[in-house]
Amino acid sequence: MPPRCPALAPILLWFRLPGSGFVDLLQQTAQKRGRVDHQSERRFNRAAASVGKARDFVRAALPVEQFPHHLDDITLCVSELATNAVRHGSPAGRLFLVRVMVSGTLLRIEVHDAGDNRPRLRSPAVDDDYGRGLVLVDALADDWGVTPRDGLGKAVWVEFKLSATVQVGAWSGDVHGSRVATGAYGEQGGYMAGEVTVAELAYYPIKGCAGVSVTTAELMPAGLAHDRSFMVTGADGVFRSQRRDPLLAVIRPEITQDGSRMTLRAPGVEAMVLDVDGSSAPRDVEMFKTPYRGIDQGDTVAGWLTEVLGVPSRLVRVPEDHGRVTDGLTPGTSGYADSCALHVVSRSSLELLHARLAEQGAAALPMDRFRPNVVVDGWDEPHTEDRVRRVRLGSAELGYAKLAVRCAVTTIEQSSGARTGPEPLRTLAGYRRAAGGGVVFGAKFAVLRPGKLSVGDEVAVSAWGESER
Repeated sequence: MPPRCPALAPILLWFRLPGSGFVDLLQQTAQKRGRVDHQSERRFNRAAASVGKARDFVRAALPVEQFPHHLDDITLCVSELATNAVRHGSPAGRLFLVRVMVSGTLLRIEVHDAGDNRPRLRSPAVDDDYGRGLVLVDALADDWGVTPRDGLGKAVWVEFKLSATVQVGAWSGDVHGSRVATGAYGEQGGYMAGEVTVAELAYYPIKGCAGVSVTTAELMPAGLAHDRSFMVTGADGVFRSQRRDPLLAVIRPEITQDGSRMTLRAPGVEAMVLDVDGSSAPRDVEMFKTPYRGIDQGDTVAGWLTEVLGVPSRLVRVPEDHGRVTDGLTPGTSGYADSCALHVVSRSSLELLHARLAEQGAAALPMDRFRPNVVVDGWDEPHTEDRVRRVRLGSAELGYAKLAVRCAVTTIEQSSGARTGPEPLRTLAGYRRAAGGGVVFGAKFAVLRPGKLSVGDEVAVSAWGESER
């Protein structure tokens, strides 16, 4: 069936059932089914060629036989919205994102970009060759609108009422994150430029001390191998943190692959080489007023730590029978981490923070202020990690636990251990306050399936949810 309007220009779509908004429908669906039936998304470069690719992506994803009367209208609207994003939306060098969602008899298509310009419906003159995009969308879609994103930019959306509930199995491609998982189009479409990948990996052998950046790591049930497997305590067994002892940041541990030997380095003192004791009887220790056990590593390393930190200190190791259970949406285990096994932050989240800091006249901050285990690149929308519920990295799989509540450690320069003032907490408090209190940045995950992770691995999300903020 030909489109009801032959015009072509720039814009986005959003379709809904009469008298029922998309948010309301999703809430009803969530109560009945616990999820959206289908969600696909892909990022595109800001280039004229991306308009056709965005249109083809949507057409390839939709089950054609269930859209006999709407497919031309849908793809025409996608063309308009994608054109708008290319011409007026995303700043140079940024991607734009196209998202397709279905819940029951409602189809919603969103086009996200990082631009501040909000499209509005115009009344172009007969001989105008611009300004017709939204007029076209308004005529074809059951509803459309513009929604600010949680961060930079906006999402322009359209809704389309379907004649019947779409059968999920009919989808020719199922996209979660960056890539078409099935169908020839995923092999031939050439959309790999916007894929989501692991950009950085780091583990922290001693809680509160410097991290070790790696390109490959084994993910164990308690996190990356050796992550937070040691902890510095006072003579009373209570853990030390950068919150009170910021010089922990300048201690740089290196541990052998089998975990049998560790070398500690710090400015102004000789390196300390430690043969790790993993078999002695553990002693009582305490972290966040919760009792645990730890194997004391002896007086020699205790003296070294006391000299560096300037306060009586000892080093303990996680015993084999640690048995810790972490909380959150997905329970798991971890060593001496504050809570869950893995901390994930996206680069786009940090980019948004940099933009907010710049508005306050403050300098950008390095990612190490947040001490993540995994840094993700390729999510155009900041804080996408908030919405991930299940994700595969390399051969491993993670389950979302909770948002990462930030503390004063983020205000400490990790290279020197110096306190630097209220940032980034002051700026984060302006836009990342959590419903339960505090400010959040990044997300915590439990390990569902151990495996091997490498920089460059695809980040393949298989389940999404709403942010808990």
